[in-house]
Amino acid sequence: MVEGQKSGEIALVGGYTNPSFEKILDCDADIVLCDGSQYTHAEVSKKLRKNGFNAITTYDGENIETIKTNIFILGTAIGYDIAAESVLNDISDAMSKVIDEINRNPETKGVRTIITLSEDKAPWASGDYTYAHDALESVQGVNVLSDKMGWVHISSELIAQKNPEVAIIITHTYQVSEDEYQALLDNLSPEWRSTDAYKNGNIYLICGGAADMASRSTPRVAQLMELFGLICQPNVFDDSSIPKYIGDNYADYLNYTKYYSYNN
Repeated sequence: MVEGQKSGEIALVGGYTNPSFEKILDCDADIVLCDGSQYTHAEVSKKLRKNGFNAITTYDGENIETIKTNIFILGTAIGYDIAAESVLNDISDAMSKVIDEINRNPETKGVRTIITLSEDKAPWASGDYTYAHDALESVQGVNVLSDKMGWVHISSELIAQKNPEVAIIITHTYQVSEDEYQALLDNLSPEWRSTDAYKNGNIYLICGGAADMASRSTPRVAQLMELFGLICQPNVFDDSSIPKYIGDNYADYLNYTKYYSYNN
């Protein structure tokens, strides 16, 4: 990327949250893709279209359907509509396999789960209308913060009050190892330790590539669904043993969603 900047092949047009309209204009691009979850992107996109530029604004990607819609929109916009359809078919097929396995198994149960972005005493956590929430509910996990909207900053008291049976902690602070996992457990506050998730050893550390997949909307949503299913429905997926810490190697534990075109 640095070499591309030096050669002029890659232009810097501001930061992700504060793109420069003027610098984007100077690029004279054939098409500009903007992230609908960012207000500044939406505003820049409007200005670009008023100035005769081809600008596409995606949906915010906070649920599975909008992710699929974005794939179709972007694939069509750049002339890869057939490839986009292929990816969408793969995603739907993979999702159906995971969901069918869960729905037809008598061992399936609603598991009260919390998803956070750290092990902090007062972390950011997933409420309703988030990508992680949608993936969790697809495998019949029960988000204990479904009464909240979006990613919310919660108190330690709320963690104890909600008392999840399973905790999924998404973070890049730790690495995949027993020592790192133990360090995370050691850092948990008394409120965290009061939960059934902690008492029953159901704290899961999601880091590395798995954290990228879990925190950002992506075509890998079917893989995230299966990963959450392995965590929340261990009696359903009894042919897989999921560890308590998962990173770049997350695909090693997948069966239904491991080999699909969207993973290339």
